[in-house]
Amino acid sequence: MNGIVASHIALSSDEIVFTRTLIGSLFLVLIFIFSKQKLQIWKNPSHLLFLVISGVAMGINWKFLYEAYAQIGVSLATLA
Repeated sequence: MNGIVASHIALSSDEIVFTRTLIGSLFLVLIFIFSKQKLQIWKNPSHLLFLVISGVAMGINWKFLYEAYAQIGVSLATLA
């Protein structure tokens, strides 16, 4: 469903990825605020580094995936 919906959105792949990331981040921040937990990200800085690297890699992956949806279609992009 992701590819089919994305192929009908009239935005560039960068804009789709940015919007998707923004909405997801806001949703996670709201969940974190309502759960009333303390921020424990500074306990292990190496985990923070890996988390940031993982997020950047996922964003780049999404950018290429949505660009592939636009360039070659959903079926071939999914197979690739």
